[in-house]
Amino acid sequence: MQNTNSHIKSVTMLRGIASLMVCLYHFTGTLDNPFWHDEIGVYGKYGVQLFFVISGFVIPLSMYNVDYQFKFFPKFILKRTIRIEPVYFCAILLIIGISYLAKLSPYGVNGDLNFINTNTFLHLFYLVDFFDGHWLNDVFWTLAIEFQFYILIGLTFTFLQKSSSKITLLILLLACSLPFLIHIDYLISEYLLLFISGFLYYLFYIEKIKVQVLILFLAFIFVLNIIQFDIFNAFCPLIAISFFHFIKKTNNIFLFLGKISFSLYLLHTPIGTDGIINFSQNFILDETGRTILMFSTIPLVLFFSWLFYKVVEEPALKFSKKIVFNQKTKN
Repeated sequence: MQNTNSHIKSVTMLRGIASLMVCLYHFTGTLDNPFWHDEIGVYGKYGVQLFFVISGFVIPLSMYNVDYQFKFFPKFILKRTIRIEPVYFCAILLIIGISYLAKLSPYGVNGDLNFINTNTFLHLFYLVDFFDGHWLNDVFWTLAIEFQFYILIGLTFTFLQKSSSKITLLILLLACSLPFLIHIDYLISEYLLLFISGFLYYLFYIEKIKVQVLILFLAFIFVLNIIQFDIFNAFCPLIAISFFHFIKKTNNIFLFLGKISFSLYLLHTPIGTDGIINFSQNFILDETGRTILMFSTIPLVLFFSWLFYKVVEEPALKFSKKIVFNQKTKN
């Protein structure tokens, strides 16, 4: 097995890069100049695909490190819930607060605000898409996909881990057909190839499969991704896995971005796009000024994300670590 610490740092840095990519994707969408969004920012949306590949690798690895067993499933879901939900709920409350604050502005959108409704309730259980609702934040739908992955891996990990490599690979091979059999964009099946890619690297990382098998399977998934989505989507697993495997040198800036990546991911739209940029554009009419505004908003959003991380996310993370699956292994 390779050096775990270097891999954790490489994953952290890639998280930071992916989160910043999504941030730039939404920020450049506020400009009228098609160069920034259509030529540069548009590729930022693939940060979401990188996140899915990361989860496909990191979550199974964390389960492996604590000798996860099926009987730990309730604790596993509770642990993931405590890690995610406080940050998610506070982000929802922040969006609601900003919405009411925006009503005080003469540039605010007219109409009554009502967040005490079924749509808000559906957010609590990631069911918005199941009932044709609308997400309060454009990125929230990805959390629903992530949570579906937690349930899926929690239920199947023990079997996949104890099975022979041939049986495990056969199951993964069959699972690769699901995106084409169940074509529903709010189900994990739609993005399963990305999670499977990360899981394949996990199998290689724990030395359950050889590098030749990894390369062959990833080439197969590459073709499937092109068929299902596009060439850019197909490259995401290869980029992520190459980053995991080859990037050894750390960068403090990317490590910092990785540490606050979840907070940045959730806050960049309500605070950056809908808050600072959209409000300030009422006073800045020329495109050069709006471009400067966009880039100057990034450090402000990073500051608020760091603050949110310290106040909300870090305590949730520490509390989730208190949940252990057994007495022999701390996780």
